[in-house]
This record gives sequence, C-alpha cells and structure tokens, in this order.
Amino acid sequence: MTKTYEIPGMKECHPEFRAGLGRIRVPFTGGQLCVGGSTAASFSTSDPVLQKVIEASPQFHSGKIRLGEATDQKRPRP
Repeated sequence: MTKTYEIPGMKECHPEFRAGLGRIRVPFTGGQLCVGGSTAASFSTSDPVLQKVIEASPQFHSGKIRLGEATDQKRPRP
C-alpha cells in the first residue's frame, strides 16, 4: 500500500522523525502557495516501517502532518 502524507500550508519541509535510537529526515516537497489557494507539500511511500514511524509521530497526532491518500497498488504477476 502506498500512502501520501501532506503538510498543509508548506511549499517544502524536511521534518525529522525518531525511530528507536535513530532519526529519519523525510522530504515533503511539491507544495504551492498562491493567491487562489494552496497545494500541500507531500511525501509518498510504500515502506510500511516508514509509514508506522510517520503515523506514530507527534506531528501526525497533532494534525501538522495528515494522510492525504492511500492506494493499494497490486503488482501484476510475471
């Protein structure tokens, strides 16, 4: 499953997440701010460990980072 996370009101952001004793920096990019509206900076991943780290973070629980989309990509059999 691929999940896309968003940070509303940001053009680009590189938040740091704690994972055990380490830290992971994730690039949220592609946001736009203009007079007519805005597009949130986003980051997509299909890595279940990274998804768990993001969803367990204080930024996700506070609403600063939100889940934008979750898609189930089925791979064709060879």
